[in-house]
Amino acid sequence: MRKTAFVTPTGHYEYLIMPYGLVNAPSVFQDSMNEAEHRLHVSEVLQWLREHKLYLKAEKCTFHQVSIQFLGYQISSQGIKMGEGKVEAMKTWPKPTTIKELQQFLGFSNFYRRFIHNYSSITAPLTNLLKGKPKSRSWTPEVTSAMKTLQKAFTSSPLLVHPDQQKPFIVPLRL
Repeated sequence: MRKTAFVTPTGHYEYLIMPYGLVNAPSVFQDSMNEAEHRLHVSEVLQWLREHKLYLKAEKCTFHQVSIQFLGYQISSQGIKMGEGKVEAMKTWPKPTTIKELQQFLGFSNFYRRFIHNYSSITAPLTNLLKGKPKSRSWTPEVTSAMKTLQKAFTSSPLLVHPDQQKPFIVPLRL
């Protein structure tokens, strides 16, 4: 996988499989699927299913879509963004009144943390309420502000763009 190659003082290394955890791995994979060869593979699979009298449920199948909702994301050729339903849920989320509700709110928002600049700084007042196995929470103006800031960040989240396959990939090393 030449896109994941890296050089160290001890040599040049390349992954043999797509490693998990790479932010742009799905888009690189999607780019390879967009090639004409992928369409041929899909046709071959469908033909094989037909020959062996195996059937697919039509309403569960979509092919060659311009945009698709997948696992809470809206994925298109322009990039990846939060699903509109999830953004709407965040905008209308009621103020948590219990520790469990606060944990649910933070768990939901944490799923989309990569879209929110300075996510951990914004949520610090909220996560501080959970320290030390609290039985109750003290809702301060700082906490209210943090929740409103997070909700606003959700409505103005960026679009995560796919990498340009025609340009080199450069990963800066931090030592």
